[in-house]
Amino acid sequence: MHPPELRNRARQQHLAGSTVAEVARRLRLPYATVRDWCKHQVEPRRSGSELRCFRCRPEVKNQTDPSAYLYLLGLYLGDGHLVTSARVPVLRIACSSSWPGLVEACDASMRQVLAAKVQRVQQPGCVSVQSSGKH
Repeated sequence: MHPPELRNRARQQHLAGSTVAEVARRLRLPYATVRDWCKHQVEPRRSGSELRCFRCRPEVKNQTDPSAYLYLLGLYLGDGHLVTSARVPVLRIACSSSWPGLVEACDASMRQVLAAKVQRVQQPGCVSVQSSGKH
């Protein structure tokens, strides 16, 4: 997928009077791609998850600390599960009970990144840390 700035530049050149072929040659892009940008598609389509995720919407200004977000992403990719429903997204991460510092760090990063509410659910051998997101 090409960056939005490139799509906008192609559209501006076309609106300024250049043909689709001229714009495609100038930007070194396939003719069909530039034609679609200039003639058919005003904005790129959003995927289903982007429409459901409150953080992926363009109107949301995200002030999340990047290091906290990356830490939480790593936990999610390792032992996490995300449920996106029509109402509220819920993130669950299973943390080993033998690493209590991990549970604390997971809880703290959830609160910092996206949580309106964080809960801990004790299970055999682990603690499931779960958060419901802010809208």
